[in-house]
Amino acid sequence: MNRFMYDIPTLKPDKDGNIVIINKYSLGPVETLTYGITKDKMFYLDWEYPEFGEELVRDYRIISKERILQVLELEIERCKNAEDIQFIEKYEAAKELINSY
Repeated sequence: MNRFMYDIPTLKPDKDGNIVIINKYSLGPVETLTYGITKDKMFYLDWEYPEFGEELVRDYRIISKERILQVLELEIERCKNAEDIQFIEKYEAAKELINSY
């Protein structure tokens, strides 16, 4: 069973100029994973997770184009298994956007 919930990406810049590609979160334990493109056209991972009880740790890092494409492929495969066409279409569009950089 998949413990994560997902927000469908809009592929448009947010108020800070960043584009969220994958945003998934869990309520138990509280955890968020966000992959996206910064306003400076760099790829990032922003991960918040509990460590040693209830304290949340944030791991934010710039990642490679190859890494974000690998993660997208895994998510596309998950969506195919779940027959979630709406997400597949958005993730395929995200791959095209990423490859344009």
